[in-house]
Amino acid sequence: MKKKILIINRWNDEFSDYRKHLPENQFEIYMLILIGNEKSIDSNSPNDYRISKDLNYNSCKELMIDLILKNSSTENKLVFDELIAFSEYDLIIAAQLRDFFLIPGDNLDKVLLWRDKNLMKERLSRFSIRVPKWKIPNDLNDIIEFLISCKNGIVLKPLREAASIGVFICFTELDVQNIYPTIQSQLFEYEVEEYISAPIGHIDGFVQDGELKFAKVSQYIGTCLSFQKGHPLASYTLENTKKSEKLIDFAKLCLKHLNASNNVFHLEIFIADEPIFLEVGMRIGGGEIPWIMRDVFKINLFDIWMQLIIKTKIKLAMEKLEDTVAGFLMIPYPVNKKLLEIQFDQERIQEIYSSKIMSVENEQLFLDENENMLASFRYRSNNLESLKEAIKKTIKNFRPIFELCESINEKSPSNINSTVL
Repeated sequence: MKKKILIINRWNDEFSDYRKHLPENQFEIYMLILIGNEKSIDSNSPNDYRISKDLNYNSCKELMIDLILKNSSTENKLVFDELIAFSEYDLIIAAQLRDFFLIPGDNLDKVLLWRDKNLMKERLSRFSIRVPKWKIPNDLNDIIEFLISCKNGIVLKPLREAASIGVFICFTELDVQNIYPTIQSQLFEYEVEEYISAPIGHIDGFVQDGELKFAKVSQYIGTCLSFQKGHPLASYTLENTKKSEKLIDFAKLCLKHLNASNNVFHLEIFIADEPIFLEVGMRIGGGEIPWIMRDVFKINLFDIWMQLIIKTKIKLAMEKLEDTVAGFLMIPYPVNKKLLEIQFDQERIQEIYSSKIMSVENEQLFLDENENMLASFRYRSNNLESLKEAIKKTIKNFRPIFELCESINEKSPSNINSTVL
């Protein structure tokens, strides 16, 4: 008998073709699809599906009940064997649905440990793993007292939000007082954390049966928060050195105490003399991360995640890529600007192996991924310094012209995190 898989999908890109990662004729696919992503119907040929304008818990629960009723008979009730949700926005909802419908997989208690910033730091600090100083504030005075106790400033963060949404950095009491009215009504959903000025890195890979099978260390140029504010965001993989090994060992320890057993992961850290945990997502990293992992290092994390869910033993055919490094750059589309043209000579930067650049003729280029994107670039090289220089050169020479004749370099610091480079 074929296994039944329910998929919660909010994507239209190439990673929304779930069926191609499943053994042929072994699974029935049922889907809940966020409106606007109907392309995924053709690629997956689901046995049945529902389209919804909202994928919140109550909507998904009602749609699942409807799917079960419409696809059950007196003799054979539809029972889902797996529930797949790959977007960070759907992980908690998927866990709640598993618990309600008794579907195997990661339950709510487990998933909250990977989504709630307070819970993850609380758990790791019990095992003497370095985490930023943090607190759950009750009011404005709590935040100000915490600021006074931190010498470098503070970060106010939603406990379970993604992509740096709702994050604020404060260096003075006036900063806190100005921001507080914005978050006051949601303060119960916030934490306050010490600001750490060290470079931020990310480690991407997967764990099977509790054992780390693959991990690649990278370092950001810019931050997700600065990207939300209109600045470029880039990342590059580090070479295989003792420094990288130390960071991977740190990641192993974090993953062990966060109960990762059969998961892909995106773990963010502060790269200091001794690494400091920032946060973790038991999901594929965002941006161009999965594509450079696939294209350059031949690791398809999306396919691996599917294999982990259906409990297939994964065998990696690792290529000898000790000297290879890779990276990406994403340039956001400025708010309230109308693009006229882009001036950029890509041929001069040989490390770029793939790019997507918006044009006046193709303003829908990033609609399936991130409609606020202006351009994205993927890089590879056998030399880390040349790769970092290529990213820096792209930022410097990429010149979009808008209706008000301003370029992105006039709106953003021309030396974006040049100290990291």
